[in-house]
Amino acid sequence: MSGESEISGSKGDKYCPPGMTSMLADRIRELVGQQATVYMYDMVLTGMVHYVGMDYMELHVMYDNMMRMVLIPLYSVMAVVPGGPLPEEEVEPAAPTCPSTPGIL
Repeated sequence: MSGESEISGSKGDKYCPPGMTSMLADRIRELVGQQATVYMYDMVLTGMVHYVGMDYMELHVMYDNMMRMVLIPLYSVMAVVPGGPLPEEEVEPAAPTCPSTPGIL
């Protein structure tokens, strides 16, 4: 081949660089059989990582005393944390302020 380089892993597409999903899938594959929290754009799910495919992961989530299988495209995964969700910071509400006008009580 004249000057062409071969890239191992996925060929990528307009949303993801070459090999990106395969690297993520490999890292998540290490969590199979463990509880993990998956952070997506507008959703957080905690469950047991059951299977990781080439471009999706299967998470088993308990909901209403029933185990639900959830298939999550790897393109939508923002972060995966082993174990339960990260603790949220407690933010104290700001005290309301009233604008003061000099001379008026």
